[in-house]
Amino acid sequence: MKRLFFIILSLLLLGGINAQTTWNCGTPIATDVTATLSNDTLYISGTGAMQNFSYPPWDSNSNAITTVVINNGVTNIGAFAFINCSNLTSIVIPNSVTSIGNSAFLDCSNLSSITIPSVTSIGEYAFDRCSSLTSIVIPNSVTSIGEYAFWYCSNLTAIVIPNSITSIREGAFADCGFTSIVIPASVTSIEDVAFAYCNSLTTVTNFNPVPQNISSNVFYNVNDTLIVPCGSLLAYKNAAVWKDFATIMEDCPRVGISKVKATFACPGGVTVTYNLNTTQPTDATLYYSHNKRDWLVAETVTGDLTDQSTGTNKSITWDCYADKVRFGKFYFKIEVPLPPEPECVEINGVCWATRNVGAPGTFVENPEDTGMYYQWNRNVGWSATDPMENSNGGTTWDSSMPIGTTWEKANDPSPAGFRVPTLEELEKLCDETKVDYEWKIENGIAGGKFTDKTNGNSIFLPVVSFRYYSNGTLTSANSYGSYWSSSQYDSSIAFFLLFGSGYAGGWHPNNRSYGFSVRCVAE
Repeated sequence: MKRLFFIILSLLLLGGINAQTTWNCGTPIATDVTATLSNDTLYISGTGAMQNFSYPPWDSNSNAITTVVINNGVTNIGAFAFINCSNLTSIVIPNSVTSIGNSAFLDCSNLSSITIPSVTSIGEYAFDRCSSLTSIVIPNSVTSIGEYAFWYCSNLTAIVIPNSITSIREGAFADCGFTSIVIPASVTSIEDVAFAYCNSLTTVTNFNPVPQNISSNVFYNVNDTLIVPCGSLLAYKNAAVWKDFATIMEDCPRVGISKVKATFACPGGVTVTYNLNTTQPTDATLYYSHNKRDWLVAETVTGDLTDQSTGTNKSITWDCYADKVRFGKFYFKIEVPLPPEPECVEINGVCWATRNVGAPGTFVENPEDTGMYYQWNRNVGWSATDPMENSNGGTTWDSSMPIGTTWEKANDPSPAGFRVPTLEELEKLCDETKVDYEWKIENGIAGGKFTDKTNGNSIFLPVVSFRYYSNGTLTSANSYGSYWSSSQYDSSIAFFLLFGSGYAGGWHPNNRSYGFSVRCVAE
């Protein structure tokens, strides 16, 4: 018996038997939440809140932890919970977690991506020195990001700040690696060194029409290009610190501008001659200015504002008296909307739609819009937000297995002249020898940009959620996108395009009942 005891003890010491270690870590009742380390995986389970730690009880094993799984029911991630887990590469956070504590992931230097569910707050230094973190989407539920939350995330190249944020705290994104950042209109204050030493940051887009009052250190070592809302250019050019950007541009609708010639007729007004060199209806708008900076719309205008023949001058007359403008030196310009963007562009021999499918038979308005979700070989769209509703007005998810060997034309939700792409077409889109792939932010939305290396054409596919195959639950997919192909793998699985912050591939199979997005191609 004594010999058997020593054999078992030796096996335990040599790792021949899988030993587990468990700690109580709940609060206010310690046993409500437990942590169990099994091999290289740490499981957090129970109901309620984790404790805030100075150092967690598993700290002596932190280098052995590669995976953390937090089970549903745990409501927070405690302060310093996973500090110095330098080999941590994967973590599962359930929707029950509503807050991430201070320094929770401090020095998790191998953590490359993380999906944050519906949390409301991210604590100070929460992801400090997560030097392998490359992308993160902060959900709209977050209202508070603590000081230095993403400090020294030197490889963080893509991040979305949601409209729910009103203040960017001190050092929140200092020393990060992204090349561009979008500050939503909701942000009214930006604290010291918030984006300091982001040495790769070349473009800052600020959607607040009123320049925030900031210190000179907010963008320390960053001063290339600033993009501001249409009509806000003068305000930013006169605002402290903001005016120091080398280039300040307005984000205005695309317009065509014609050189104009004005003739005064007194009394009566101003006759303006213009040539827009287009055969399209112009819907022209006449603007006047005293200084070429502040433009006002000429309201009382008569003349031909319809079809413009190429190379032919047109004239319109502005009744400046009627608009109560009497005297002064005037400058004029004519603006018209440019022709709409093409519905498809050719990339590696395939003409790809520039926008996702919305309701059956329609495109969404903008390239970054989500559209509706579709189950494979079905033409019923499902809402991209909750409460769940389909394009027919129903609210009950169809969990049955879609049938068929391909996505049939009768079930195709694409607009006329388009269809769901094949697996081969997805693979051509992901051909690295012909197409460049880039993970980027478009108008505050993360996604993948695919660009033809020969002709320069590109499409943007937004990263969106999806609906789960068994019950239609809306599932967050903040770090990757999923788009259907028309090709089956077998009778229950079909191929889809999967892409993320560093990869794009069109050969991934999954259950046909999932609700994924559709980006179609021309027939």
